Amino acid sequence: MRTIDLYFQPGSFPVSVSTVRHLAELCLGTLELITPVAFSLSLVTREEIAQINKEYRHKQGPTDTITFALEDEKDFIQSDEYPVRQLGDIFICYPVVQANARMHHKSVDEEFAYVFVHSLLHLLGYDHDTSAKKKCMFGLTERIIGNAI
Repeated sequence: MRTIDLYFQPGSFPVSVSTVRHLAELCLGTLELITPVAFSLSLVTREEIAQINKEYRHKQGPTDTITFALEDEKDFIQSDEYPVRQLGDIFICYPVVQANARMHHKSVDEEFAYVFVHSLLHLLGYDHDTSAKKKCMFGLTERIIGNAI
């Protein structure tokens, strides 16, 4: 079992740390990553995500997730003295996840798993800014979620 340092702020939303760890383990295992990792996950309200979206992405309104990948920062340096890969921060808006679950005819747990895995992949350097990258990232997300069932 790999080391996952997780700072988890669930707020008042019904997601357990064991669920998050399980999904992270599935994601990292599917990718065959053995390096210890660290990241934070905060579950936030529509108002909180809308504020983050406005401040950092210059977009209006709530979204399901926003990630801040440390390795994307120009001045990021991974310390050799601290052998844990610092991934960054994930913010997930649980009320948007609930609404999207209804819209996609999924359970809230399934939609949360999808959004979390998608977010963690962003922290690991995956993106969907081209059609080829989108196909890769969304396919990988589906494969990881398939392993969870």
